[in-house]
Amino acid sequence: MLISYLSVIFCYFVILTAASKLGGESNKPNHHRFHHRAVLDPKGFFHLSWIKDQEANEIEFTIQAKTKGWIGFGISPNGGMINSDIIIAWIDESGRTRFHDRFAKNETLPIIDKSQDWLLLSSKENETHTEIKFKRPFVTCDTEFDQPITNGVTRLLWAYGDTKPNDDNSVQIHEPKKRGTRSMRLLMDDPDDNVKLESDIEIWNVRSQNSRVPVKETTYFCSLLKYPFPEKRHVVKYDVYVEPGNEQFVHHLVLFRCQHPDPSILATFLNSKDHECIPGLNNMPPDLLHCRSFYLIWTVGGGSFSFPKDVGLPLGGGEDDNSVFYMLEVHYDNTYLVKNIVDNSGFQLYTTKTLRKYDADNYVIGSVEDYRLILPPRQPEVVVVGHCSSECYEDVII
Repeated sequence: MLISYLSVIFCYFVILTAASKLGGESNKPNHHRFHHRAVLDPKGFFHLSWIKDQEANEIEFTIQAKTKGWIGFGISPNGGMINSDIIIAWIDESGRTRFHDRFAKNETLPIIDKSQDWLLLSSKENETHTEIKFKRPFVTCDTEFDQPITNGVTRLLWAYGDTKPNDDNSVQIHEPKKRGTRSMRLLMDDPDDNVKLESDIEIWNVRSQNSRVPVKETTYFCSLLKYPFPEKRHVVKYDVYVEPGNEQFVHHLVLFRCQHPDPSILATFLNSKDHECIPGLNNMPPDLLHCRSFYLIWTVGGGSFSFPKDVGLPLGGGEDDNSVFYMLEVHYDNTYLVKNIVDNSGFQLYTTKTLRKYDADNYVIGSVEDYRLILPPRQPEVVVVGHCSSECYEDVII
């Protein structure tokens, strides 16, 4: 998989300025009470849902996989199997659920941990699928064999097999295409459905337009959009729309603001087809290189976001046409080279003319990874240093 060309720490900060059911009748996952979900495998056979309990300091998971064999899931320190904190579960021929907290000393069958900190809640299966529901504390007392669940990015491992093990020590190794790893934030904020929005809310749907995903492992598609309102507005909430059935292909979404010296040129791209867009690989129209100012980012596992009641993210309303053009980037992973994928994923922005007290903005730190960043071969360490003068922020941060 192509590593994303831009590695940043991205967060919202307030600028204080003046102005989840599996039953015999259905094989589809039911995420009714789970705030977050992700499809972990490229074929859409391994679904993960989760909800955190901040007061109890624990997280509850549900896995639904297209198998009547075993399911494996865990947390890795680095994306590999060694030293990973893992559960393996299945429902045996007698209907009894076999569920163990394990530790991977190496790349063989993980050993059963003496401290069982992953706790089974329920399980079920039908003719094609198995569901396992379980929970675990964010941090356990088992510092030797358990990995902590933190606010940062967690590297998840998943795997499954189609054969029910005969006993706890006879779990057959998975096939190459029935295992993998994903990085995501498990402890992101839950959506607040009780936030009261302004009465003049209008929604701007920022989506791909029937994008045809190429038959190759990874693709970055960009499309240009024009701000549809005449005045400055605040985005007070956004939802993410991933085309149903395409969950396993959509890796992340980024909405950029454009800052072109001649914005009229951007208008020529409004009705054109999607463009592949990886700077430095000569497959992106040069004029779209002016659309690289981050506005919104979504990655797998994320969901809706509502700003605090007195904060909004400014949208449009600048002194020139540079305030009206935005570019949506969608990263597709098509590991198994599936054909005929059509996608309309994107953002749903809740906008209001009633400006809130504070403007929000994006704070990006890090170093750009592109063709100018040269990593010499066979070096034990390469240090990349970025510097930003305080003068850049003195007008907006109090």
